[in-house]
Amino acid sequence: MNTWARIIMVVFVLIGAVAGFAYWSVNQFNQAFDDLRMSCSTDNHLDYRLFYKQRTSDLASTTPELVTNLASSTDQGLVASSTVPELSFSFPQLNTKLYIGCDYQISWESSSTVASLETTLIDYATRLAVEDEKSGLIKEQVLEADATGLTWKLGSALPGSYYLKISKINDFDTEARSEIFTINKMPENSSASERKNICKESGAIF
Repeated sequence: MNTWARIIMVVFVLIGAVAGFAYWSVNQFNQAFDDLRMSCSTDNHLDYRLFYKQRTSDLASTTPELVTNLASSTDQGLVASSTVPELSFSFPQLNTKLYIGCDYQISWESSSTVASLETTLIDYATRLAVEDEKSGLIKEQVLEADATGLTWKLGSALPGSYYLKISKINDFDTEARSEIFTINKMPENSSASERKNICKESGAIF
């Protein structure tokens, strides 16, 4: 009986030792795991702070350049829109009959001051420009202040349908065109007074 009691006591002692060792091991593992998790969390937080700081520095260094470029582009757009006026022709109008040898006043309405023009007479049938000598139109014109028209002595262009094309205003490229009109010859054997009346009726100036 004494032997069995000793055996049972030894077994309980061993079980208690194993249980105590297991409890201690689990605590050590949990402590190590918590330390590792805290270390990773701290490193990630530091990495994020470094990344955020670097990103903020990069943005701060590039923002002035972006703002400057944007301001420059905006200024160029404002300059272009403010110096190239919108223009529409008042004369000649659609189907106006003009006569070779008469003096006409090409007139327009514009959204702002027109200081210079580049104007060409275009053959409607061929879409080709008529030479200055034949059209009687000076291609590049510098205008007086507040001018709303220019004088045109119609040259020796062939009879037909034409329109005026403006390719530059105030030295800026643009595109504007008049309505289609016709150029006609004076009747043969007409007197000076008859030609004068024809010019006057067609809207010529004297």
